[in-house]
Amino acid sequence: MNIDTDAIDEVALALLYLTLHDQYRAWKGFDWEVLNRLYEKGLICDPVNKTKSVVFTEEGLCESERLFRQHFVIPDRTNGRCYALLSNHSSDACAHDRCARRCTAARRNRAARAGQ
Repeated sequence: MNIDTDAIDEVALALLYLTLHDQYRAWKGFDWEVLNRLYEKGLICDPVNKTKSVVFTEEGLCESERLFRQHFVIPDRTNGRCYALLSNHSSDACAHDRCARRCTAARRNRAARAGQ
């Protein structure tokens, strides 16, 4: 069977957002191969350590939030806000737009560093 590892990585990154704590950490309860691929993509810091959590890069945190919203948030069209299935992950569209801009800037910076 052919497995789409990019799709697995995308959903795993979205689900890491569920366990977000201390602003940029998430519990690392996923397969090591998945975590290593996320690390190689520059979305999390090296998962091989003694802690029980991983640290998001700036780009990884933004992408994790974006994917969480894409897959798991139900838009409430009456007041312009999006509400996640879990109440502690709700925020307005403006916050999401700011995060998307930071994520885009982080991607550009990473691409520029790679090109040097």
